[in-house]
Amino acid sequence: MTEQEQAAEFIHKYQQGELTPEQELRLNEWYLLYVAQNKNELTASQIEQTVKELRRKLPLQKPVKVYRLWLGIGGIAAAAIAAITTGIWLYQIGFSDSRRELSPTHFSNDIAPGTNKATLTLADGKVINLNDAKTGIKMDTDLRYNDNTPVISNEERKLVENTDKNEMKLSTPRGGTYQITLSDGTKVWLNAASSLTYTKALNKGGQRRVKLTGEAYFEVAKVFSPQRGGRAPFIVESKGQEVEVLGTHFNINSYADEEYVKTTLLEGSVKVSHRWPVKEGQTEVVLKPNQQAVLADNSKIQVNKVDAEASIAWKNGYFLFKGEHIEPIMRRLAYWYDIEVVYVGQKPKGQFRGVISRNNNLSEVLKMMELTGAVHFEIEGRKVYVKE
Repeated sequence: MTEQEQAAEFIHKYQQGELTPEQELRLNEWYLLYVAQNKNELTASQIEQTVKELRRKLPLQKPVKVYRLWLGIGGIAAAAIAAITTGIWLYQIGFSDSRRELSPTHFSNDIAPGTNKATLTLADGKVINLNDAKTGIKMDTDLRYNDNTPVISNEERKLVENTDKNEMKLSTPRGGTYQITLSDGTKVWLNAASSLTYTKALNKGGQRRVKLTGEAYFEVAKVFSPQRGGRAPFIVESKGQEVEVLGTHFNINSYADEEYVKTTLLEGSVKVSHRWPVKEGQTEVVLKPNQQAVLADNSKIQVNKVDAEASIAWKNGYFLFKGEHIEPIMRRLAYWYDIEVVYVGQKPKGQFRGVISRNNNLSEVLKMMELTGAVHFEIEGRKVYVKE
């Protein structure tokens, strides 16, 4: 029996109330894997047609109401069809009690999701508030937005053109995200509360070097270096480590309040090295696709096999939780919605799995999480209270 046939069988069992917890877990694992790997965009009419096909092929006993929860997110709409059909999108693992009746949710206000928002600090310290209606900037012969409209005036441009040896910094606030195409063609997506420091020319001594705080996804261009007689290395400095690449796709999460720095490789290869002395253990590793280097201060580098696509869910417009506790989830929500998280009493236990759009208002995300019966929230101003 193929996985597709088995998934169809599990959906049928769910409709009959015969699905075991192990089978439900497996069905959700397939769903999450499909979500992470599928990047196609479907229109509403295509989704409706796919749902009709699903109903025709599966032995469902009664009509199924389909909610278009994920429209506008690349790949999620199609992947969500099976999950919506079974009523599954988020579930809990390891809670001691069964799902209990939910108490009314108290949200005195709502909070909108993050947007395209960033500042650019020039070599002389001048700070430019970038256009929120644009998605990113690019360093070419001059500084322009992705749609080729100019970022700065002719007078300011003269300053930028003389900054080959001076640093500039692109910064996103909490609740902001932005893109930049560097002068060598490398593309960088910055997550919320992050910054990228770089020079216009990048290349120095046959190396390209940038500095990162927070989180970013890189698609590094392959560039020939006459000094080295080969490809010019691209080096990212971040929170106690250096990542060296020639041309590849990878993600670095180096937020200051995270215990670990995580470097996840999607394509190519990268070398991850300690920037500080370490008493013992691995100080340098070379990653292969779907591997993640995990680094804590003054400790050896650990390498784990992961689903690399999950690490860039934020870049593709959604949160993907794969068996995570409440604290790392709330940290991500705090960055994106610019909120303060306050825990009331004991922190909710257990792990969450699910997919949530980053385009939703905060209340919608929290209400979906409350459906597990494991956690409750209150919003007051920009504070979110979390309790069991």
